[in-house]
Amino acid sequence: MEYLDLLSHWNKSINLTAIRNPEAMVEKHLLDSLAVLPFIQGGRVLDVGTGAGLPGIPLALADKKTQYTLLDSRGKKLRFLFDVKTRLKMNNIELIENRVEHYKPEDGFDVVVSRAFSSLADFSALAGHCLKDGGRMLAMKATTNEEELRAVKKPYIVAATHQLPVFGGTTHRQLVEIHKNKEPEKVLP
Repeated sequence: MEYLDLLSHWNKSINLTAIRNPEAMVEKHLLDSLAVLPFIQGGRVLDVGTGAGLPGIPLALADKKTQYTLLDSRGKKLRFLFDVKTRLKMNNIELIENRVEHYKPEDGFDVVVSRAFSSLADFSALAGHCLKDGGRMLAMKATTNEEELRAVKKPYIVAATHQLPVFGGTTHRQLVEIHKNKEPEKVLP
């Protein structure tokens, strides 16, 4: 709740979210972000285009054993996130100001997650290089269609789609799981 208080306070001076009602923020931001928690596996997670820290901040608050890196290209949003990190004493988050296509992590991530970041094809093409071998990309979407699912290009594949229940609300979320295909393409003689 302290995070949502900070979000409401900062939202008055910089545009972090269109949702202004704190009660709506609980469902549409906090609970929505936490819906992906059962799919987070591994010790390192990258939140691409984190904006106001969604889903990264709620996930890091609920999952202290995992290291979360929150990536965004807008400095004003990172200033807000630095305030959140400092006030809430969040030692399991790192903040990076960069565009995902220019970000070069030293080690790959177990999970790369996004919430309404871009199309699935763009997400996999721009952020796929941040995955470690065997890592997974998790795209939180309001909805997807077959055309968007088919637009993901090799070496990435849509491995699964999941309907995420968002506790107590009217929000519906679809999770698209993308893997890097490890099998080499077969060459015909």
